[in-house]
Amino acid sequence: MLSSQPKRLFDLLENYAAQYPAKPMLHDKVQGKWTGRTAPEIMQMAKQMAASFIRLGLEANGFDPEKQGKVGIISNNRTEWVIT
Repeated sequence: MLSSQPKRLFDLLENYAAQYPAKPMLHDKVQGKWTGRTAPEIMQMAKQMAASFIRLGLEANGFDPEKQGKVGIISNNRTEWVIT
């Protein structure tokens, strides 16, 4: 069972999804109109992004930063930043 107060940053998304599954968590402007994305949608997008990185050969390779794959993102402020 999830606690009402997450202890780690990584727990925030799962906790929010459990408490507010249908409530939009992040909003994007798409074709001039603001649309919301729920936490479960964001979780699914994050899993798809992780799978894509693995297919490209980017893996954690343990906890050694020198051995981990790296990705640089240059973009305007977007929901995808949170997902990565």
